[in-house]
Amino acid sequence: MAIRKLALILLAVFAIVPTAHSLRFVTFGSSQGDLPSPLPPKVFTSLVKQMALIRPKPQFWVFLGNAFYGYTADSTDLPNRWNSWKLKTDAISYIPGYLVIGNQEANITGKIDGAPFFRAAWPELPRNGPPGLQGTVYSFDAGDCHFAVLNTEVCNDFSRVGWDQRAWLEEDLKKTQGLHRFVFGHEEAYPPIVRKQRSLEDNPGARDSLWDILYRNGVEAYVCGHLHTYNRNLFDRILPRNVSEVKQVVCGTTGAAFDEWAGTPFYHYLVWDVEGPRVKITAFDQTGTMQDSFFIFPRTQGRPVKATISYLIAYEVPKPKSKDFGLAHVTLLLRDKSGNLLRVLKDTDEGQGSQIYQWDGLDGSGHQVPSGTYFVETATGDKSKTTKITVGGGATTSTQPTTTTSTMVPTARRVTISYEVPKPQGGADKTKLNLLIIDASGSPLRKLIEGEQVPGKHSVSWDGLDDKGTALPSGTYEYELRAGEKLIRKKVELK
Repeated sequence: MAIRKLALILLAVFAIVPTAHSLRFVTFGSSQGDLPSPLPPKVFTSLVKQMALIRPKPQFWVFLGNAFYGYTADSTDLPNRWNSWKLKTDAISYIPGYLVIGNQEANITGKIDGAPFFRAAWPELPRNGPPGLQGTVYSFDAGDCHFAVLNTEVCNDFSRVGWDQRAWLEEDLKKTQGLHRFVFGHEEAYPPIVRKQRSLEDNPGARDSLWDILYRNGVEAYVCGHLHTYNRNLFDRILPRNVSEVKQVVCGTTGAAFDEWAGTPFYHYLVWDVEGPRVKITAFDQTGTMQDSFFIFPRTQGRPVKATISYLIAYEVPKPKSKDFGLAHVTLLLRDKSGNLLRVLKDTDEGQGSQIYQWDGLDGSGHQVPSGTYFVETATGDKSKTTKITVGGGATTSTQPTTTTSTMVPTARRVTISYEVPKPQGGADKTKLNLLIIDASGSPLRKLIEGEQVPGKHSVSWDGLDDKGTALPSGTYEYELRAGEKLIRKKVELK
């Protein structure tokens, strides 16, 4: 019986041998068990053994985060759990591996930052990422492909790819000559419409900025885990072309309990075969049965990988009023001459200094805007300016645009919200807080702050926009501040 079972597995594995391929790799993720046993369950061992039998063997594998149940306050737990996980994956230890840090091993709800333990457990990972994130953010090349790994679980700033990572990724992708380009992260960018856990959509401005970078730089797929399911169609959401053209592939469980609400999950791993200009992706379940197969191609049609026109918008980020993070909020909105919002170019936090944004001449749907006059509203801190841009000749012109910029003036619609952060409990240095703009029914409109701040008086500026970058009508709103165990609501007048 055992011999017959082995033969069936071998038949399934050898069935995936392509006629010709220049590169093969495997992705899998979320193997964690549940307490009281935080280590991967038996099904994970079965899947690992199947991966070890794949022939021709993969050049490498990528694990998409959540190796084990990691939330702990004991500093000795994480190294021990990593050692146990390595024993569980011994069958594929002869194949080079790359890992994405997940929320479990990042220990985001514990008192210990898991990133140093992650780096210590995997010292062989590249260290070419941005300062402070090396080993959890990095890139590498293989064959005619370029791969970048992001950290969506930075300590005290999870469910977001911060501006430092996005700036690094933009430069990294610009330098590559790879025909195929893939980006790996732990959390999904576009979850199901009805969702029961956090995702990059909790910070839509940062998420949209990240996706814009992927789209403009020809990335074919963003591959993630986190959700304990399998999905490759954006959960049937209807989204603009500049979103749907970049494939989101959720490769979500090799042992973690299923997220039944997120589709029809099954334990799985994916085999990626790069066959010249196309990439074949095949999903296998824990029995070795093929469950899905599809192709993706280099993104060289439709929107160009590199825009034929560049419009440069210069702006100055002032010194932030709050010294906690050293960042100021920046928004760049593209409008037509009638004032209609065409695209949110930026909605993020940036450090002090002179900055330049390069607009590619496209609107929010990824279409080239027609010839005419457009305006970019730039809001930094409590200042704003408007940049006039003249577009001429459509997408084929190579002439330089003309820009005129108004003087920096206070934004009439900006509202400064002052608040006080109470002392944290338990001897901590900072207090966790969230600050939202809500409507009269209590529905959230804009997330202004999510993180930690030192006790004392602070202020934040709201530009009158919601999380989608849409200008809200004048009227009375409220801000909701949750700081420690305190909940405060106060009215805000938007002119």
